[in-house]
Amino acid sequence: MAHGAVEAGVRVVTGYPGTPSSEIFSTLANMAKDYGFHAEWSVNER
Repeated sequence: MAHGAVEAGVRVVTGYPGTPSSEIFSTLANMAKDYGFHAEWSVNER
């Protein structure tokens, strides 16, 4: 999923703990600097 998002041209990724997508976000956050997009983690869903 993460690599697909990068290939599709993702520019901003956001997430919060406890969601099923947390692992996808972690992968994207690690890729953000290398691929030139912004990743931001929130403390909750608000």
